[in-house]
Amino acid sequence: MEIKLSHPEVREPLVFRSMKEVIDWAQREYEFWSPQRIASQTNAVQNYLSHAQRSLERLLTAARSEESTETAVETHLKSLASTLQFLSTGPRGQLLTSLRELGREPKALGIALGAFLNREEIRNLVYNRWEYVFDTIDALSAIAVFEGGGDPQRLVTLLHAINKQQEEWSGELATVKNETANLQQTNEVALKRLNEAISAAETRANGLANKFEGEIANVRKKFEEEFALRTPMTYWNEKAKRHRKESRRYRWWFTGILVVGVAVLSAIGYLILFPLHEAFSDGVLGTDSFFGSDCCLGVAVTNDIEAISGAPATF
Repeated sequence: MEIKLSHPEVREPLVFRSMKEVIDWAQREYEFWSPQRIASQTNAVQNYLSHAQRSLERLLTAARSEESTETAVETHLKSLASTLQFLSTGPRGQLLTSLRELGREPKALGIALGAFLNREEIRNLVYNRWEYVFDTIDALSAIAVFEGGGDPQRLVTLLHAINKQQEEWSGELATVKNETANLQQTNEVALKRLNEAISAAETRANGLANKFEGEIANVRKKFEEEFALRTPMTYWNEKAKRHRKESRRYRWWFTGILVVGVAVLSAIGYLILFPLHEAFSDGVLGTDSFFGSDCCLGVAVTNDIEAISGAPATF
């Protein structure tokens, strides 16, 4: 058995002399292009890895099947050559291997593979996702040296320089993270103190509010008790005021009636006595005649008293 696989990535065709060699090679390629080892950050990388995995799975199934023939396996190998654009043993595969050996993350390998497949997607990726800037610089630097035709030693030197720079950036980033953590801790302590102060203020305010409500309740209670005691006093005071008011009114009425009565009596006396005074003054009634009539009146009265009593009347 001898099956040959011609591929643009290798100068000499790959020769398989047994099904085991086909299975081992397909298994290595399957593990190399695993999405767990090369992150698919773009559509081109995702499609490439997906097609490569399915093609290699079909090849492995055909090589492991006892019913498959050499012709069927060769057919799968030829179709795989058009699907699997890059081989793990080719130059681009070796570049990805070097990045992996330098400790690059799967996303950096995915960016490098994406730059081989579709650089426009890589440009859009780094434009929209700033967290991929360092990985993109790392991957594109390696690809630039590779495509510039430099020797492998220059590529390794560049990769190590990039690795050293990344370590420095990582140190600075760690310092910034520590400072950020310290600031965050300080902010948390300040926030805790602020919350405690707010809680204490709320407690104090609630205490003052309760105290104020208690004082208001005491004032209300005292007022209600005093009002209950002062209610009869208020009633009798108001009644006394009404009596004083009525007595003043009656006193004014009495005074008015008295004044009017005195005036009337004075007028009547004046009307009766004034003509008599005028008469005496003018001599209309003589003194003798006036007293004579009085004497006669006195004799008559004396006689009547003696007749009734049977004894002489004494004056």
